[in-house]
Amino acid sequence: MMTDRFYEELLRNMAETSVGASTVRGRAAGTVQAVRDFLKTVDLKLVCQCTTDNDFHSHLDKLTINLQNKLPGKECGIARKCLNIFLRGVFYDRYLYERFGLQHLEPWLEIPLDNHVANELSARSTKCGLEKPTSFPGIIGVTPEINEEYQKLANQLLENDTECKEFKSRVHLDLLFWRGTLAQG
Repeated sequence: MMTDRFYEELLRNMAETSVGASTVRGRAAGTVQAVRDFLKTVDLKLVCQCTTDNDFHSHLDKLTINLQNKLPGKECGIARKCLNIFLRGVFYDRYLYERFGLQHLEPWLEIPLDNHVANELSARSTKCGLEKPTSFPGIIGVTPEINEEYQKLANQLLENDTECKEFKSRVHLDLLFWRGTLAQG
């Protein structure tokens, strides 16, 4: 059995390694460190106490606002993307998954939104005959409403795109979309 110290260090490591310079490319100096410092304070026990999609997203919205306020550029899109990458990493880690009982979060976790993901979602929506999303404003222009629109589109693709169906939940679609397989040709 692992000790509490092990889990503390594992979470600290996840906070340090889940977000790097390429994740926040083009943002103000100090953004990476501000994100890492914030992620170290995220209480996974509170995240895991969420029992409904609405509870989870309400908590995620609060975390997003709190992180956004710590960033030099105060950008909502960067804050949400970084939180989603962190939470996905925590979910994918076997030790943290088991320790915190994360299985119920899978359908609620979001795909980390960036230009590659937005382009792929848009291209696949056209391919599947779904309504094309709002033009992506770049990560700096992402608002809660734009994020929600693209998250809903990811859910629609899970139902309508044969390749996406294999990935079960929208958080996993980043594995398929990471290099923009469809949008790039």
